[in-house]
Amino acid sequence: MESLVAWVKQIIIIVMFSVFIDFFIPSGSFSRYVKVVIGMLIVLALLNPVIMFLDRNMIYDQNYFNVKSFLDRRDAADLYQLSKSEEAKRNVVKNYKNELESIIEYQIKKLTDYEVDRITVEVEDKENKNFGEIKTINLEIKNKGKIAEQKIKKVSVDLSKNNESEESDESIKNLIEVLSNIYNIPKENINIELEGS
Repeated sequence: MESLVAWVKQIIIIVMFSVFIDFFIPSGSFSRYVKVVIGMLIVLALLNPVIMFLDRNMIYDQNYFNVKSFLDRRDAADLYQLSKSEEAKRNVVKNYKNELESIIEYQIKKLTDYEVDRITVEVEDKENKNFGEIKTINLEIKNKGKIAEQKIKKVSVDLSKNNESEESDESIKNLIEVLSNIYNIPKENINIELEGS
């Protein structure tokens, strides 16, 4: 109910503002442009609740498709080929890896109940058709909200073993599955260590 009242107040304020502006703008060709801008503001105010609702429901889609919003592999490969010095090539690879690491960290933070303590991504850094392809992802994660002063017990999940899995092991396996599907790398190349128990 509070949000509805705030929305109505926002519309009233924008309409009052538009009437005020319309009153002081002299008639002529300039007033048409001002009226168009004011009309767009009113439409945005009317659509604001719909936009907010869609934004809340698209968290997974946003995170999944953020992969497309960074310096993708082809762009990194093009920059690598155009780089003249070895230092410039190393910087291209380093920036590409950093971007991948930050996106993976963001995805884990938004999609799971874990926080990333450390992440390392290894990519193909030789100039060939596989340039930029992710070779391995190494993660150290912890449950959100864990107190840092607690003793930390490292747990390693190895998919090659068929042990009885606990609830956290199952969620880590699901995380490995998601990362494997998004980044098209074998599950065996994703190593996750969970801190605490």
